[in-house]
Amino acid sequence: MAQPRKDPKKHLVAGVAGGVITTTSLHPLDLIKVRFQAADGAARNLPKYGGTLDALKQIVLSERGRGLYKGLSPAVTGSGMSWGLYFFFYERAKARYLAREQRMYPDQATHSLSPVHHMAAAWEGGSITVLCTNPVWLVKTRMQLQVAQVQSQEVGHAVKRYPTMWSK
Repeated sequence: MAQPRKDPKKHLVAGVAGGVITTTSLHPLDLIKVRFQAADGAARNLPKYGGTLDALKQIVLSERGRGLYKGLSPAVTGSGMSWGLYFFFYERAKARYLAREQRMYPDQATHSLSPVHHMAAAWEGGSITVLCTNPVWLVKTRMQLQVAQVQSQEVGHAVKRYPTMWSK
């Protein structure tokens, strides 16, 4: 007996909803993480933080509460897209593999996918998702690394600001 078909669009919607909710609620921690990562490198224009609570305090004092949500629009867009697309393409791949199994072995009473099929479906969904969302993550990181009144010491001019995700 064939398994009932799952609608990949339901997985798309569920993935988008889950991505948006978790990203919105945890974004301040992601912002602090990105600032710590950049401060360990060659970024001379970022303040030094003494820890997570110190970073939280400094960001709120210098950039106000809104500073904790810098880069939220691309983060929500990217996360919603990532999880939605991943689950959509993962389910589509699994359905395609299952249909192939049913065509190859029509006399079998039940059909199921092997771990290799699940891994292939996950690879397929993940690869397509990365190709679609990578530009969004770049914009998110650039927006999160912006601090108030930053001047580039290397080139002597103001660093390009990204007030919104769609800024040029």
